[in-house]
Amino acid sequence: MIIGPSDENSPSPDGVAPLFSRYLRPRYDVEVRFNNGIWEQLPVLTGRQDEALKDMTHVKILFPQVEQKIPVDIPIPTINSLPESSKEANISISGESYPGTKVEIYVNGIKQKEAKTGSDGIFIDNIVLSRGENIIQARAVDPAGRVSEFSAERKVVLENVPQPPILDIPKSPTKYPIINVSGRAEPGSIITLTIYNENTAETTKVTDIRANEEGIFSSQVYLLEGVNVITAEAIYSDGTKSLPSSPIRVILDTIPPIISDMYPAEGEVINTTTPLISARVYDEGSGPVYFAIKLDGVSRPVTYDSKNNIMFYQVTSPLAPGPHTMAFYVKDAAGNSTRVPQTGEYVFYVESGN
Repeated sequence: MIIGPSDENSPSPDGVAPLFSRYLRPRYDVEVRFNNGIWEQLPVLTGRQDEALKDMTHVKILFPQVEQKIPVDIPIPTINSLPESSKEANISISGESYPGTKVEIYVNGIKQKEAKTGSDGIFIDNIVLSRGENIIQARAVDPAGRVSEFSAERKVVLENVPQPPILDIPKSPTKYPIINVSGRAEPGSIITLTIYNENTAETTKVTDIRANEEGIFSSQVYLLEGVNVITAEAIYSDGTKSLPSSPIRVILDTIPPIISDMYPAEGEVINTTTPLISARVYDEGSGPVYFAIKLDGVSRPVTYDSKNNIMFYQVTSPLAPGPHTMAFYVKDAAGNSTRVPQTGEYVFYVESGN
């Protein structure tokens, strides 16, 4: 028989499919063991010999060792093509570097982002452009701290269109009157935040907020009770003023829910052993989102009827005659909570003889 060729579509001379088709290569070392227990090189036979290997019990293929070479120099990253011009300050950037390296992205000589390559060596991130020409480069830093040379330059011109800032959406609703508002704008621009309260029609401003080298800005903002609409405007280095940003709405709710009409009430004597325990919930702010009823020290499953603002629990296992303890708890979407009673549990009674 003949060992090879590696492509089974190329038949052996005698028409018999080759042994180990597609697996053997010329540099592989193949050994076999026969019934005598001795390993030897696989014999090379020509012609058709159907019983040549009938006493073979084991086959061993020895693959050549592959020498792994660690690069001495860190490969220079490549940046995929970018548009020559853009009307948007925020653009996506991607490229390729050595897998597992950190890629530093520079815009006009200032490091703006750090991206991480995956196992395929690809990196993707977003950058903020300044108006006019932007020169974009990247360099790689491997886990050992070795730094590559800078990549070839990519140039993108941000057209002279005043770009409104982009505001990050803070948590809403909130019970805290002071929150941090952040966003992105052209690096070095001066930001003004405007806060309009829909409930009171009052307007306040926070001024002189500077976007850093990465175009990020943040400032504390004081909210009023109710709905606060926040917008941002930027003044650029040449004095140009942007349009207002898209508004964000933040609800300030500092008023906790009200629990009333509890049944059974404190000290009440009831004549049923399976009462429908209930209470009315009122919250004009962010709305209730969490309910709890504790009966005899154990939390019970609660159902909330939002149409009638009633929370309730149906007792199914009859209560023993005598005293029982009760507590109600409600929390709204802003995080305000109410507990009745404020601590512990109040007592009601099941009449004996029921």
